[in-house]
Amino acid sequence: METMNHLQDTLETIIDNYSNHHEGYRSRLIANDIINALRHLDANGELHIWNLNILPNNVEIAGELKSKQSRGMAAHHDANKTFTGNVLFTSEIRENSYDKSIEQKWKDAKVMDDVVVWRSNGQIPFADMLLDFVQIGQIDMEMAERSANQKNVEQSESLKHLDVDVNGRIVLKKEGFAVSEARADK
Repeated sequence: METMNHLQDTLETIIDNYSNHHEGYRSRLIANDIINALRHLDANGELHIWNLNILPNNVEIAGELKSKQSRGMAAHHDANKTFTGNVLFTSEIRENSYDKSIEQKWKDAKVMDDVVVWRSNGQIPFADMLLDFVQIGQIDMEMAERSANQKNVEQSESLKHLDVDVNGRIVLKKEGFAVSEARADK
């Protein structure tokens, strides 16, 4: 493992020198991707290459501006700031933490009808989560945008199914859940 740590340090130095001499947004992104991949060595010292797509700090999706969080579990990972505040990879979770990484949360999601949905309830995740799924390379920006737009449509449609119960509370009638229930894993 000591050899692997030395290799990682050496490669990070080479990449930093390369990116400093080859200025530009794209070369810095490539260097960051390689450095981030190197940080994800498993317990056996094996390198898991991720298809990282680290997004800018502010991104517009479905007509809404989303910003990366400055607090939360990911706040101390400058290269991997996230929109949800959760860390991108399981290897970044601190010991004795109950938080889940974006990598772990992806296992709770699936692509159905060309949009991302949660397996448990068929709902489309919020835009912040979709953007973090883009960052770990599980979906592309086009699918994130399509999913966020579809979520907006479904939320607008569900408003048609609001009702007032006998206690005067506003409730969503069963019909408001029909689309998401059909997509949920049973």
